Amino acid sequence: MSRKRYFAASNTESGFVSYFSENFRERSDRCYIIKGGPGTGKSRLMNELGEAFETSGGEVEYYYCSSDPSSLDGLFVKLGSESVSILDGTAPHAEDIALPGTVDNILDLGRFWDSRILRERRNEIDLLRRKKSSAYAAAYRALSAYGNLGRTADALIEECTDTDAIAEKTQIIAASLPKEKKLCSPISAIGMRGRVSFVTFRENSRLNISVTDSRGYGVSYLYFDRLIQTCGGGRIAPHPIMTGRYCGLLAGDISVTETGITDAGDKAIDVSEFVDRNAYLSVKSRVERLRILADGALDEADSAFREAGEAHMKIEEIFMSAMDFEAKEGYSQELCSKIALGDL
Repeated sequence: MSRKRYFAASNTESGFVSYFSENFRERSDRCYIIKGGPGTGKSRLMNELGEAFETSGGEVEYYYCSSDPSSLDGLFVKLGSESVSILDGTAPHAEDIALPGTVDNILDLGRFWDSRILRERRNEIDLLRRKKSSAYAAAYRALSAYGNLGRTADALIEECTDTDAIAEKTQIIAASLPKEKKLCSPISAIGMRGRVSFVTFRENSRLNISVTDSRGYGVSYLYFDRLIQTCGGGRIAPHPIMTGRYCGLLAGDISVTETGITDAGDKAIDVSEFVDRNAYLSVKSRVERLRILADGALDEADSAFREAGEAHMKIEEIFMSAMDFEAKEGYSQELCSKIALGDL
């Protein structure tokens, strides 16, 4: 069975947006918060714990870092009647314990590093940290520009779109979906490794409704906005960059996802049918100019994120050089053994 993969946060036009609270704390009986620097093995520990929980019969959701999708930000586990979260408690999440030893517990990987090595390279770490911070700031400015330009183009096309027809169509779909509590879990992100998307919604549904845009008008967001307003719940995928917008919904065993390709068995909805083509032609040149500029801003954000990634990797290498990984792995095995015994 494939992993249930989500992101725990997003890098957006408004900066860093976290979904930690609703995906972890608000759903959990217990939380384990991992503390440690970059490269200290937090993600590997979470992978090992996730596999141990699965072996013990747990249902595990894996939440990846939006900036670095090769790393985990957290796990949410259903094991019998109990729910457990294990999450990265370092910046930018900065999770702290609220009820020590009862609900919240600390898993401290800092015990396995040699502080003398890190102190000797303090200036190097600080320089790299500042380079990374500066690159992130540049990336967020570029995403803000992308958002502003994109929304300006969208406003022109929205005037050419039959939003009443969209509302009627989404009411039909919403009526077939089960009523569930709303939960925002991103399935796409932009960060240090470019743009990444997961197919978790599609993989965990009996029926997938593919929302396509055959003419490239870019109005899928109007369909999702109205669908989610009408449905009122389900697991919802926020747009990776545009705040307040969505790009997916999973309710029960039915998913609705945005895609350029429709798989066999999918039910397809082409949102291009809602746009008046003649009206669009009157604004086409303006829309195209705006989207070219928006794409340029997005490319600039990609470049800045890559620069941040280079600094991040160098920081990780420094911390890795200071770690006693043999002792850390012994600690990981101890925790996995506790899971098997039902003691974690």
